[in-house]
Amino acid sequence: MMLPTLIQAKGLRKTYGQRTVVHDVALDIREGEVLAIIGPNRKAISLASGCSS
Repeated sequence: MMLPTLIQAKGLRKTYGQRTVVHDVALDIREGEVLAIIGPNRKAISLASGCSS
């Protein structure tokens, strides 16, 4: 049985001028799941998570 989706994001994108730094990010977070975003540094992680707010 699949639990309901609580958060869904598709096609997230972030640019600085002509430079695309996040492209086509998608995620589904279902009830009871825990999500961890792992990246090379905190700046990349905050940038990816900030696109959804």
